[in-house]
Amino acid sequence: MAVLEATVASPSLMRTVNIMVILPADKMQMNGTYMPEVNGFRTLYLLHGILGSEKDWIYRTNLLRYVEERNIAVVLPAGENAFYLDQPDVHALYSQMISNDLVEVTRRMFPLSRRREDTFIGGLSMGGYGALYNGLSHPETFSRIIALSAADRTEDSEKLKDDTLFLDSRSFYTRRFGGSLEGIKESRYNIRTLAAEMARDGQALPEIYLACGLQDGLLEITRSIHKGLKSSGYRVEYHETRGKHDWDFWDKHIQSALNWIEPKKTASMHSGNVGKV
Repeated sequence: MAVLEATVASPSLMRTVNIMVILPADKMQMNGTYMPEVNGFRTLYLLHGILGSEKDWIYRTNLLRYVEERNIAVVLPAGENAFYLDQPDVHALYSQMISNDLVEVTRRMFPLSRRREDTFIGGLSMGGYGALYNGLSHPETFSRIIALSAADRTEDSEKLKDDTLFLDSRSFYTRRFGGSLEGIKESRYNIRTLAAEMARDGQALPEIYLACGLQDGLLEITRSIHKGLKSSGYRVEYHETRGKHDWDFWDKHIQSALNWIEPKKTASMHSGNVGKV
């Protein structure tokens, strides 16, 4: 299993971005020879959470083993604390970086499939929101979305205040969501609104793996996202299981989500499957 650390130029940010790439191109057989060459790896673009980095998934989960077993490439970009959204006033176009620059440059650099059906996006918390926002915004690129403990703060934005840590700060989210929280529930920043808008657009809709822990403070937000996705006609593999907003939960569900994107699993998936334990 090859693990590569690199920087790539991003026109959308006008600077370089740190990335990690997991590439199972060096897998060996028992006789000491390489496995047959893969002509275009299925690829998951996997996003970290707030306060995190491009190395989080590698250091804190068993992701390396999971993807090696499934022969899938993973690209992990640094997303800062920007929620993977565009901030045009400072030319910090993180959404464009994720959905356009990163996909194109990694396909140039590595033997990754260019097919929509082989290209996925996922993430946890802030990255779960970023995966939904960018995956729904670009259904021509991503066929499946993995969102774990997705932190969509648009529907509880009225609760945000400035006399608190920046994670719940009104000014922090005002900057992230285009400079104003007025009308945010009706905007494309709201995953439910975006999902409905894209469904009306008539393009092929991505399928979605959505999960949150029963002891996670984001559970009601996840339930609301699930309800909105279903009402707009998306196929959702939905899970509520015992767990908190932590790496134990995310490690368990990234493994489950990787099973879900396996081609052999496709025929058995159905909408609205809820796992409660």
